[in-house]
Order: sequence, then C-alpha cells, then structure tokens
Amino acid sequence: MLERKKIKKSKRYVYPEYRKRYYNKHKKESLSYMKTYRETNKEKIQKLRKKYRKTHPENILSSRLKHAYGIDLEKYNSLLLTQKSKCALCPTKNTKSKRLRVDHCHKTNKIRGLLCDNCNLMLGHAKDNLDILMNGIAYLKKAVG
Repeated sequence: MLERKKIKKSKRYVYPEYRKRYYNKHKKESLSYMKTYRETNKEKIQKLRKKYRKTHPENILSSRLKHAYGIDLEKYNSLLLTQKSKCALCPTKNTKSKRLRVDHCHKTNKIRGLLCDNCNLMLGHAKDNLDILMNGIAYLKKAVG
C-alpha cells in the first residue's frame, strides 16, 4: 500500500511514490511546468527562500558544509569543541554573526581546522606558501625592532 503524507497548511494528501513515478513518466512536461512556474513566481520564490534561510540557518550551514567540504554539522561542531570555539591561530571566538571558517588544503582537500575570517584570508593570500609566511614574520620582527 502507498504511504501518504499530509501537506502542511493543506487538507490534501500526497503520495510520494506516485509523484515520483508521475515525474519520471512525464519528465519533459514536468520540467517545462516547473520552469514556467519559477519564471512567473520569481519574487514569491525569492521571499520563500529568504524566509527559509532565516528560519533554518543550521540546515543552510549543514548543506554548505556537506557540499563544500564533505562534512556534516556534527563534525564542524566537534572541531569547534576541540578548538574551544576559538580560531586555530588567534584568540578570536566563534559567534553566531561571525562563524569560524573551515580551513582546508586546496591540493588534498584535507581539513586543517577552523579559522576566523582574517586568519583564513591571510593564509589564502599567502597561497599556503611557508616561505611567504616566514618572510612576513621576518619582516614584522625587523619592523618592530
């Protein structure tokens, strides 16, 4: 027997398996309909997306982490705990408005830790090149005295 699910804010029921079969059978028409719907309801869709992003920030973060780095929110939070909610290089703390960024090696995609925006940009601009970073340290030591 087909499982049915009630749609929020509606009295009608939807059978997911039926919808999937219908879509697969009528793919061309369905895609055409969806494209037309998106074009005619652009503003409505944008408002709904904005509202969703505002009300579900954890889902958005989880999706971005999964897509960009292949980790879930649980792994991100365990890294945060390991680093005591601080940047791996400086004492900047993680906050809701300023989340720590995932630092990773661009060659191997291995995650190295979590950094604040400034430290992440510093490493990015130095292209993860140790010579550039060491020259920067020497330059600062010489300038400070």
